[in-house]
Amino acid sequence: MPLNVTVVRMVVSMKNNSVKLQSFESGAEPTADPYSTVACNVNIPWCDNVAQFAEHHLTLSLGPNFPPIAIWQSGNYVFWSANNQWPASGKLGGDYVGHPYAVNGGRDVVLVVDNRPWPVAILYALS
Repeated sequence: MPLNVTVVRMVVSMKNNSVKLQSFESGAEPTADPYSTVACNVNIPWCDNVAQFAEHHLTLSLGPNFPPIAIWQSGNYVFWSANNQWPASGKLGGDYVGHPYAVNGGRDVVLVVDNRPWPVAILYALS
């Protein structure tokens, strides 16, 4: 059975600073300038344990006033960590009562970072 893959197709910055997504697997570093978007094709890496973490996660940099956020996939969920380390702080995107974000097969997503005074990243499914 093939693994479900989540692919970030666009990064949106709704902040007054640039937002950079860095892949340690592919070397991709799409960067959205302030209040803009950038198209990309970045797989969210699979990471099932702390031993895999160093080489199998994305780092989302939100600017000088915020620590980077780690993003990875395990099973049918995409996880994030506010301190860019293992373990997860929570599930990313739609992680609220009645609307859990589940991959359930290949998904294309848009990663949106809004302009709240704390780090917020949301995944919106395209397919």
